[in-house]
Amino acid sequence: MGFAGHEEFFLTAITIFTASAGMAPRPRSSRRSVNDVLHGALPGVYPLAPQATISVGEISQRWTGRRSLSQSGTGDLEHGNDRWFVPWPRAPARGRFFGWGALMQVAVAQSVIGWEAATTAVHAAAQHADSLGIRVNIAVVDTGGNLAAFLRMPGAFLHSIDIAIDKAYTAASFGLPTSHWHAALQQESAAVREGIVRRPRFVVFGGGLPIKQADQRIGGIGVSGGSEAQDEACAQAGLAAIGLTL
Repeated sequence: MGFAGHEEFFLTAITIFTASAGMAPRPRSSRRSVNDVLHGALPGVYPLAPQATISVGEISQRWTGRRSLSQSGTGDLEHGNDRWFVPWPRAPARGRFFGWGALMQVAVAQSVIGWEAATTAVHAAAQHADSLGIRVNIAVVDTGGNLAAFLRMPGAFLHSIDIAIDKAYTAASFGLPTSHWHAALQQESAAVREGIVRRPRFVVFGGGLPIKQADQRIGGIGVSGGSEAQDEACAQAGLAAIGLTL
């Protein structure tokens, strides 16, 4: 196989790679050397256009007989209407996928309430409930809605177990006290009001508070077993015990 054959093989290989990776070239007007592409390790390719198709046979036919490296010294290839030629892109933007050498942010840091703070909050809420003469269930969840701490006072209603957890879940999800939802929904259509309350784990009455630190949500606390006002007062006592307020 001569240099022209190598050129055909290289372009075919690029095409196979871009097809398997779900990629295709973005049109460019410049001329680039095959040597440049080879030695530069092709830092990236661009997303496949919906209408683009790839035919390895067509690539082989298109590039057979083109100027070889031995003839030109550089093997410059003009893609023009040949959309199969992979262009040399600019440096990839951070966080976007461009193939080799991509700078992709795979994970992000997120603050969540710690187990010690969660435990402190439920105990403080229970103590406040005891001072009010009521028996409640208290739940604390993190920003993902995962249960971080739970306390059930003896004699608290069994149905209130799930209600307390769902209050905490709703508050953590939206960053809004559950007591605010009734007024907020009055501005919406009847369809929205009726539809949203049917969503699983969505609570629209008092007793759930978001847990925020420096305006960043780190969880939610929910209390159930007393009146709405009593439940919310217990939740506020839990926040105060860990040095936080609404």
